[in-house]
Amino acid sequence: MMEEIQKKPSDNLNSYVKDQRVMKSVGVVLNLNLRGDKSEVEKKQEMKERAESEKELGNTAFKKRHFEAAIQHYSNTMEFDDEDISCITNRVDVYLQMEKYKECIEDCDKAIKRGRELGSDCEMVARALTRKGTVFVKMAKCSKDYEPAIEAYQRALTVHRNHETLSKLHQAERAKKEWERQEYIDPKIGVEERVKGADDDEKAQSLQPEFASRNGVGDDKEELWSQWATRRDGASDKRRVIDVTNLEAAERHLLIEKLVKQIQADNLHLLRKIRKRIDE
Repeated sequence: MMEEIQKKPSDNLNSYVKDQRVMKSVGVVLNLNLRGDKSEVEKKQEMKERAESEKELGNTAFKKRHFEAAIQHYSNTMEFDDEDISCITNRVDVYLQMEKYKECIEDCDKAIKRGRELGSDCEMVARALTRKGTVFVKMAKCSKDYEPAIEAYQRALTVHRNHETLSKLHQAERAKKEWERQEYIDPKIGVEERVKGADDDEKAQSLQPEFASRNGVGDDKEELWSQWATRRDGASDKRRVIDVTNLEAAERHLLIEKLVKQIQADNLHLLRKIRKRIDE
């Protein structure tokens, strides 16, 4: 067959043009795609276009606070184009609004790992680290809880220095110092807040030894469970006795500020009650 075409190309090629074997041979020689199939480049471009479309739908859903729909669209984006880590950080924003902090952390780690594998822009990796720090700040219940947030912000700044992350770092550091001052005045505060904020019983039970130590319960199991249940229900007695003679100047100043604010709030509440009675 090929010999006949070689003898009289103009006459015999037309008669064999429908033969797939001939067309395949010609395509190989000329490096052409004669079957009409999409090339790998075209397929990849099409997938990227579909990913971009899903991403836009996700952004629109997020703005409308349709969080479940936004998550689905961002997940679809990842399936069509796994080289775009911005869709992962976008999904972090959605989970953050829904207060699904575990999913936030998982997606942040996924974006950081994938970004480094692909050699993505430093700004994108830093963005994921900054989001991770923000999640830790949202979860913070005591001074120690700010440490992973501060670490995440510092890592982000080493990757890409920017004003937003630097500002968040300073805010986290100030919040940590404020918690440390409060915990110095009353050491029970930090552990009680973590007990009340524990998202599951297993995590809460891991805090029991520290809780017992802070509250001077010792080995009295019945007293431990009594106080534990009270804190877990958020019904702890807010009254406490503080020996001001043992406080330093900064702690005394903080305590006085709290007392003044409480007195002002009580006075305002009383005045409103009086005004309401007069109006009646």
